[in-house]
Amino acid sequence: MKLIKKLFFVIIFLWFGIVFLVLSSPPPINVGGSNTKEMQAGRLRSQCLYAEMYFLNDLINQGLTSSTSIMRSNNAIQNSIDSRLSNYLDLLPTASFNASYVDPGGYQDYSSSLSISKYLYLNEPTYFNLRRSAIDRQIVELNHENRRKEIARDILFSYINIIQQESNIRIVEENLDQQRRVYEQIQIQYESGRRTLFDVQNIQLDTLDTYIQLADLNSSLQSQRENLFLMLNMEDQGYPFEIIDFEILPVPTITEPRNLTIEMNELSMSMSKINLTQQYINQYPSLSVGYSWSTNALNRWSSNWHGTYEVGTFLISLSYPIFNHGSNISYRISKRAFNLEQLVLEDEKNRFSLEINQIINDLNRMLQTYQLHLQRLDLTRTNLRMAEERYMLGVLSNLELIDTRNSYLNAEFQTINQFYSIIRKQEELNFALSGKILGIW
Repeated sequence: MKLIKKLFFVIIFLWFGIVFLVLSSPPPINVGGSNTKEMQAGRLRSQCLYAEMYFLNDLINQGLTSSTSIMRSNNAIQNSIDSRLSNYLDLLPTASFNASYVDPGGYQDYSSSLSISKYLYLNEPTYFNLRRSAIDRQIVELNHENRRKEIARDILFSYINIIQQESNIRIVEENLDQQRRVYEQIQIQYESGRRTLFDVQNIQLDTLDTYIQLADLNSSLQSQRENLFLMLNMEDQGYPFEIIDFEILPVPTITEPRNLTIEMNELSMSMSKINLTQQYINQYPSLSVGYSWSTNALNRWSSNWHGTYEVGTFLISLSYPIFNHGSNISYRISKRAFNLEQLVLEDEKNRFSLEINQIINDLNRMLQTYQLHLQRLDLTRTNLRMAEERYMLGVLSNLELIDTRNSYLNAEFQTINQFYSIIRKQEELNFALSGKILGIW
């Protein structure tokens, strides 16, 4: 009995050592709150007031700080840490202390007792809970990483949409200035009899169309800015956005594709396998081993008895429910569901491979088309310069000049839009492969 008692205390000492290591781990992630969000937004506003410009890095960092989805992800990490700590604490034995004092008619009777016990099972629930909590911690961390990439991507795409729209507005404004100059010249030629009223009205209509187009672009730009700052949970100060020289990269060769969503699903499959193993073990007899130790101290003046005694109990139990058909049925149901999850996971991997191939094919096609757009832009720019010279000489008609200018405008529009579409497609591929957005986030 003394050997068992010593072994029991050694096990308790080891358990306390494990718990100490868990408790001495680094502090959890600060999930942030309204005060933190206001401080970060205030810091960004201070930077913008100093620079009077919005920078992509600052906006993405602001989004990663103030986003409600990031806060939920941080809370999930904290909950996972607490859950795992709770599972470790379940390894500790159960301890209880009792004390009583009675004074019947002047006799002072008091007693105290300390009891410690621990039982281990063949299908120990704490063991399975620890394995599940370890997998859950990996899942929430991958989800947190994926959420950060998703927010960075969304802010980047909104940023690109805004500077793309500003580039289009700049092009239309330059074209509008050219139209004004052409209109002034046509007005002079009309007054001198070299142009007709029809020519004047045509250039007026062309100018009005450009004004309408410019108003639509400005309205769209305002909506895009509002959506971006709504995503950032901050107020738009009206500052301009930094123009970034994005780089068109060559299409990468994919050797070992990685996707965080598939990795999370694989971890979920591992957790399902643990649950299935636990259900499988529950079908068989349950074996438990336990030991309990208690000490009692009594002082009874009423019976003039004093003493202390200890009780140690070692227990081995084997049990099996006679009517256990429900557990067998549940296991078969879970087994079929697990097999189906495996098929779904394989199908998801196949669809991921097809998606990557499709993005790469689209990117190659867009790069080829972009080169054609550049060639077309050079030709239309040359044609427009020649058309303006010929129009001033009276060789080219007004309608022909308008058509040439519209061709140049459309070519510049399409070239810019194609360029930013390639940048978005590059980061779409990067996000699908769970890479860092712009190599940073």
